[in-house]
Amino acid sequence: MTNHRTILFTALLFCAGYLSSMGAQDVWAEEPPTEVAAKTLIEVFHAHLVDAMQTDSQQQREEILRVPIESTFDLRKISSVSLGRTWRKLDEAQRSAFTELLGELVLATYADRFDSYSGQFFETEAVAVLKSGVVVETWLVKNDGDRVSLNYLLRDNKVFNVLAEGVSDLSLRRADYNSIIKTQGYDSLLEHLAKKVLQARGTID
Repeated sequence: MTNHRTILFTALLFCAGYLSSMGAQDVWAEEPPTEVAAKTLIEVFHAHLVDAMQTDSQQQREEILRVPIESTFDLRKISSVSLGRTWRKLDEAQRSAFTELLGELVLATYADRFDSYSGQFFETEAVAVLKSGVVVETWLVKNDGDRVSLNYLLRDNKVFNVLAEGVSDLSLRRADYNSIIKTQGYDSLLEHLAKKVLQARGTID
């Protein structure tokens, strides 16, 4: 467990350091959420995920998850960190459009991945408050007893990163998105994300 928590705290501190390096110190201006608020936010989100898993279609799952995802995730901050320097080059309309597209991708992806129910449940293990944010450590417990770690990093009572089995979603996005921008351009990234939304919804292969 020591190694597990070391990974979590290192990831949180890395994100905080990166945001500061972008000149985004204002992100940390507000007080971090309390342990109770953070724990409640994640457990409510998990309850909606369980509800969604018990429905029959992607569309139904998205209807259940749309508001919870918008309430749980700081999609604008995830967008800005994912794009890095490119975010600073966008005007407000472009930033809003990208955040909306990313929100659709997050929604479609959750609805696609959590698409069936066989008795699995979520379990909250611990909550840790640091200067730079809050970590909520949880498990997805499958019906065969297998456990998958899902850990949420929050600031201002919003999730800005998720670690699945120790792998940072935010780091993967940043690496993937900036690679596409560097080799193909920003418009190609938009096309790439739009295609991933359609793939998650099963409308294209």
